[in-house]
Amino acid sequence: ARGFAAGMPVIHGQEEVNAAREAYFLSRSPVLFMRTEDVLIPNPVEDLLKGPAETTLREAARLMKERSFGSFIIVDESGRPLGIATESDFVRRAPELNLNWDSPVSQIMSRPVITIGRGATAAQLIIAMSRHKIDHLVVTEDGTSDSPVQGIISQRDILLMHGNNPAVLVRRLREARNVEALARIRNRADELIHNYLRQEVSIPFIAAVATEINDTLLHKAFNFSLARLEREGLKKPPVSFCWLSLGSEGRGEQLRRTDQDNAIVYEDPPEGEEEQAARYFQKLGAAVVDVLLQCGFARCPGDIMASNPKWVKPLSGWKQQFTEWIEFPDSEGLIGVSIFFDFRPGYGDSRLADALTAHILEAISERKSFLNFFAQSALRHPSPTGFFGKFILEEKGGKKDAFDLKARAMRPLDHAARVLAYANNIRGVTNTIKRYEQLTAILPDKKLFREASLAYEILLRYRALNGFRNEDSGRYIFPKKLTRIERKTLETCFVAVERVQQYLKNMFRVS
Repeated sequence: ARGFAAGMPVIHGQEEVNAAREAYFLSRSPVLFMRTEDVLIPNPVEDLLKGPAETTLREAARLMKERSFGSFIIVDESGRPLGIATESDFVRRAPELNLNWDSPVSQIMSRPVITIGRGATAAQLIIAMSRHKIDHLVVTEDGTSDSPVQGIISQRDILLMHGNNPAVLVRRLREARNVEALARIRNRADELIHNYLRQEVSIPFIAAVATEINDTLLHKAFNFSLARLEREGLKKPPVSFCWLSLGSEGRGEQLRRTDQDNAIVYEDPPEGEEEQAARYFQKLGAAVVDVLLQCGFARCPGDIMASNPKWVKPLSGWKQQFTEWIEFPDSEGLIGVSIFFDFRPGYGDSRLADALTAHILEAISERKSFLNFFAQSALRHPSPTGFFGKFILEEKGGKKDAFDLKARAMRPLDHAARVLAYANNIRGVTNTIKRYEQLTAILPDKKLFREASLAYEILLRYRALNGFRNEDSGRYIFPKKLTRIERKTLETCFVAVERVQQYLKNMFRVS
C-alpha cells in the first residue's frame, strides 16, 4: 500500500520522515509516541528475584526487603515460571492460610502466571494488565509459561514512564464508589485519548485503550445497577445473560463518546418463569443505560438500547429475530439493523453471544441470497464524491455545505467489511480494521483490503480529532476549512471507498 499511503503525507508520509518523527518523540518521552509496534523492554534478568518452590517465606521476604523488590518469581529447575508472590500475598495470604515463616513460598504464590514475550508491544502490556487485573507481567523467552523467565515488568514501571496511563484510569474506574466518580474518571480518559490522537499514536492502540476503558466502566455500571436492583428487592439474575455492545462500540471503534447502541441476550428461562425473567432484565437494562447516560454516553436516537424491551430477549428470541432478518431480507431495511451484526459481548456470559454468532452463520449458510441483499444494503450508502471528484455536501438544514464523514466515507467501509466477514465465515472479529486484516490474509485482493484498512484508520483519526476540536461527534466537516494536504488525504481515502464498493458490486453481482 506504499503508493496509496504516499498520498497521505500528514498522517503517514515517507518512511524516513516517520522514523525521524518517531525518534524525536521517543527521545522526549518513552510512551508519548506509543504505537503498537513500539517495544517496552522489561527489567533484565539479573534484576529479578526468583527461586525454587521450596524457598521459605523467610528467605523470599529477606531477599525482597534487601533488594527493595515487590515480587518473587517461583521457577522450576529449567527456569520456567510456576507462580509469583508479591508483597500483598505475604500480607494477605500467609495469615489466611495460617503459615509460618518456614513454609514454602509456593503456598502463597499466584498462578497461573500471566506471561508475555520480550518483543511485546506497549499496547499488549497495558491491556494485558488491565484485562487480568494484575500489577506484574512475567516476560519469558517465547511469551508462554513453558519457557524460561527473562524479565518482569510492573504497572509501576509503566506509571513511572507516563503518569497519565490507561492502567491508572482503569484502576480508578474499578475503585470508583459511585456514578459521579465514574463519570469524572471517564472525562479524564477523553484527555488521554485526545493526547494520543494529537501525538499520532496508532489508531489500533487508541481503539484498544478506549475499548478497555469503556468495558471497565460498563462492568462498574453493572455493579452499581445490580446493587440497585437488589436494594429494590430483586435478587441476583434468574438465569445467565450477556450484554451486547453494538455499532461502533461493538466494533471497538468508539474513540469519542457518542450515543449508545446495546442489547441484552439471556438464557431461556424455565417454563412459567418467562415473564419474571423478562421484567428483571428489562429493569437491569434500563438501570445500566441510565448509568452510561450519566457517564456521557447519549441515548440512541433510534432507541436501540437495552432500556427498550424490544432489544432485551432470551437466546431463542434473538435467534428468531436474526432468522427473520436473514430469511426475509430487505436491502433498505437491512441498513437500519446492520449494527446488530456487529455485536460484541460486553458483560456477562459470552457463551450466549457465541451461540448467537454460530446461529447467524448457520442461517446465512442456508440462505446464501441474504449476502446479496446485505451487499446491496452496503451499496445504498451514498458515494463520497461526485463528478470531477468534488465532495458531495449536505444541501439543507444546520449542516448545509458540510460533508458527512460517517455516512459517505466510514459507513461504506465498515459495512463492506461486515458483509465480507460474514461471507467468509470470519468469527470473533468485529473491528473493521481487523476484519480487513483477516480478509487480506485469506483473499487474493490483498492490496485493496490493505488500502481499505488504511483509509478507515485515517478516517477514524480524522473524525475523532474533528470531534474533539468541535466538541461533537466529529461526523461533519466543512471542506472549505480543510488545508490542501487534508483535502488530498481525504480524497485518497475516498478512492479506497469507491474501489471497495466496486468490489462488492462485482463479487455479489449487485448494483
